This record gives sequence, C-alpha cells and structure tokens, in this order.
Amino acid sequence: MKKSISVILCVVVILSISFSALAKDNVSFSLEENMKSKIRSNLDELSIDRETQDKLIKKLERGELWDSMNPEKVSQVPIRDLTPSIDKPVKRVVFEDGSVIENKIDFSEATIKEIYAESSSDMQPKATITYYKNVKVSGKKGTVGGGFYADYYINWDYDEDGISAVRDSYINVVGGSYSNKELKIVKSRENASGPAEATLTADISYGGYAGETFHFKMYVGHDKMVSGFLGEVEKP
Repeated sequence: MKKSISVILCVVVILSISFSALAKDNVSFSLEENMKSKIRSNLDELSIDRETQDKLIKKLERGELWDSMNPEKVSQVPIRDLTPSIDKPVKRVVFEDGSVIENKIDFSEATIKEIYAESSSDMQPKATITYYKNVKVSGKKGTVGGGFYADYYINWDYDEDGISAVRDSYINVVGGSYSNKELKIVKSRENASGPAEATLTADISYGGYAGETFHFKMYVGHDKMVSGFLGEVEKP
C-alpha cells in the first residue's frame, strides 16, 4: 500500500517545436519588421532584455536555432530544473545564448479537494483521494507555446490515479500557424498497463514552406502528473 505524507505535483513541460522552417540548414535570411515585433513580444513575456532579444533575432537570421529550441542543448538540462511543483510552480531555465524555457503549473483558478472514498475494489478498504479541478499546465519555448486546463485526481493509497476532463487548449506559433488542433483523453485511468493519458495535437505550418506536428502529452500515475512534448517526457 502506498501512502504519501505530502502532496507533490510534478509537471514537465517541454515544447520542442522549433523555428526549423526558417532556421534550416543554416541558411541566412532577413526577418520582416512585423515578424521581429511578434518575436519581441514573445520574448517580453519571458522577461528577456532588449539587448538579448537583438542577439537572438540576429541568430535566427543567420539560420541558427536558439539553445532553447535545440534538442541537443535542451537534453543537457537536468529534468528537475524543468519540473515545476506545488511548492515551486514556475521553473525557468536560461541558456547560454540568453534564450529561455519557462514551464508553469497554475492553481490560481483551481479547486483542490481531498476526500476519503470507497475504493473501486471490494477487496480494498477506503482510500484518500485528492481532486484537482481547473489546473492550467503551460509552457513556452523558443517561438512556440501551448497548454490546456485539466481536472484529475490522485489516489494516494492505490495505483488508480486518473484524468477526469481536459479543455480550453491553446497553441501560439510565432512565424507560422496551426490547424487540426485536437485535445482528448486517450486513457482516463491508471492501471497495470500504465498511467492515465491525455494529448493535445495540431499540424504546424511555417508560411507554407514546411510543417511539423505539435504533440503535447499529459500523464497521471504513481501519485504524479507530468506533461510535455512527445519524446521528451517520461511516464510517471
């Protein structure tokens, strides 16, 4: 029987869609002023100073990815540095070139309720379950950000965590657009085969030159909730 004294919520939000349609094969190009303005607005939200913004924009124009958009650079960052919790709901990583990954969990609109409930099995006694409603999971990296709201629960006594609902998803793409956005619960409840799972997907297009897939996952299991871009988040 598993029992936790304190509630710990781990979120790994790694959105690894890059500006690859423009910064591909190190081909130089010139960004239009309206595009630079959009990029600056995105960087302002990450509290990046104007001098660093200038350097990052020039780096893009040289056909170079920012460190925060480079999978090799991101893979060198310890997961704990990208993992928010109830005690530390914002995790911010500043890379050598000044670019930033900032991951958040937001409980400002959430309702958290703990109950003592009957187990789903007649062979098991009652269990302590914490319900989290309207929790926002989000992340911003490079020129792409996204997230959604979720209701989920943690069963502290048995491996029966689950996702009740997901909604109000969003994706922001600087220098491109998205289509076919879909948010769904793939698996509502943790069991022997693995954690509960929800996904947010979309097709990303950069000015008609190239496309990528936005694929964001959320897992709930083993008394944890984690989320992130496909391939860069481990199941709990």
